[in-house]
This record gives sequence, structure tokens and C-alpha cells, in this order.
Amino acid sequence: MVKINCDGARFIKENRAGIGVVIRDSEGMVLGSLSKQIPQAYNPLEIEAMAVTIAIQFASELGFQHAILGADLFVLVKALVDDTQLLFVVGLVLDEIRYKANFFNELHYSHVKREGNNVTHKLARQAICVLDFTVWMEDVPPLLSYVVLVDIAGST
Repeated sequence: MVKINCDGARFIKENRAGIGVVIRDSEGMVLGSLSKQIPQAYNPLEIEAMAVTIAIQFASELGFQHAILGADLFVLVKALVDDTQLLFVVGLVLDEIRYKANFFNELHYSHVKREGNNVTHKLARQAICVLDFTVWMEDVPPLLSYVVLVDIAGST
């Protein structure tokens, strides 16, 4: 079972958003990570929902079938766990998430507090520096290696 974490960030001045995703094994070692820039500064709920969609797609493309997905926006995680709808555009994104979840044999959702999502938060903030998206396999950007090590040390 892998742990997928995702987060979103808004860059109001640039009218852009960023998404960060990290996939880890049971020991906390990074299996893959990505930063993706979104060409519009959507509202926070929409960005977080897009982050979940991209995270599920990324994990599926890497061939993972059993996962726990953690996000820090409680209302979104609750809607996924309870299988309820949210309004307008986010409702459509939730439908897409539920569709993509079918590609997994087992997929659970969990709420992760902001402090437990540092790596993905920094990956989302880094998205302003990428043209579309950047993927790191079994790694994160060099400037985030320390954050991963601190995170692993804190969870032991």
C-alpha cells in the first residue's frame, strides 16, 4: 500500500495555481513526485480537487493499485469518504475522481493536517517555476530532499 499526498497553491498575482503530489512507500521513501502549474488561479476548493484528480491519475499511471490518498482540505476529503456531492464545478471534479478511483483495487482517503503535508505544499509552491509539469521518479527536487528527510524522521 502506498501513501499519496497532494496539495494545491494559488499565485494570485500571476493568475496561476500549482499542484504538488508525492507518492511514498510504507517506510516513507519517495516513489515519485510532481509539480504541475495550472494556468488559472481557481478557488482553493477547486485547486485541491484538481490536485486529488492529478494525484490519482499519477499514481494510476505508475501502476499502483492499493493506496491511501491524503489531502489537507477536510471538506473535500469528507465529500469523497461520504460519497456526497459538492456544488458546481467541484462536483464534476469529484465525479472524475470517483471514476479514476475505479482503476485502483483499493483506495482510501484521509485528511492530513497542513503540518503533515509539507512536501506536497512545497511541490505545489514550486509549480510556479515549471512550464507545465515536472516529474521526479524515486526523488523530489534537490531543494526538497531535506524536507523529506525531516518528514521521515518525524514519523518514526
